[in-house]
Amino acid sequence: MVANFTCEQPHHGTAFQWFLGAPAKLMADEEPVNGEILAMLPLPGNVVSMVWSADEAHGRDLLALTPEALSETVMAAASGAVGRQFGALRCVTPAQGFPLVLQHAECMVQPHVALVGDAAHVVHPLAGQGMNLGLRDVAELGRVMADKESFRAEGDIRLLRRYERARATDLLSLTAATDGLHRLFSMQGGLPRLVRNTGMRAVGAQSLLKRFLIGRALG
Repeated sequence: MVANFTCEQPHHGTAFQWFLGAPAKLMADEEPVNGEILAMLPLPGNVVSMVWSADEAHGRDLLALTPEALSETVMAAASGAVGRQFGALRCVTPAQGFPLVLQHAECMVQPHVALVGDAAHVVHPLAGQGMNLGLRDVAELGRVMADKESFRAEGDIRLLRRYERARATDLLSLTAATDGLHRLFSMQGGLPRLVRNTGMRAVGAQSLLKRFLIGRALG
């Protein structure tokens, strides 16, 4: 589900994301939920774009809320972390919802055609990695074209397959990582929660590991 909000405090051009992995009642009449992901992305001015990955039933409940009730629910998410970060929120666009799917094209190239970005692959919006994948597609396609032999046309399928092969490993690894993280945070029970918390604390405590992971995400 997506919607835009004005925020009381400046977002400083920073994106924030919360894994709602522990059971939490986000609305008074709601059952506990697990495995949902809430992201707030900066827009020009004091405006943020919300992306809330929810299960289907909870998503329908959220979409049925009034703008005022939705603002209050978002502020209450992640034990109030959103409210502390942004202050009061006011929903300024109608909330919209769409189903999440994991898919990729059987092939990314045909003669005179190369797929990039969401046309080639769709992953969970976790950490905005779909955007990063698309940018890396464009960069690799540009590199292949810049390095092509002078006698070869840009639409030559043999040339375009170089791009497809070059992108295969990155696409596979990042698709597995985003889908795996989503599944991990969706699992219920004490053991998955222990694994999640231990792993997140370990990453947070290791600056070198954090830099490595950031570098991998940025490509």
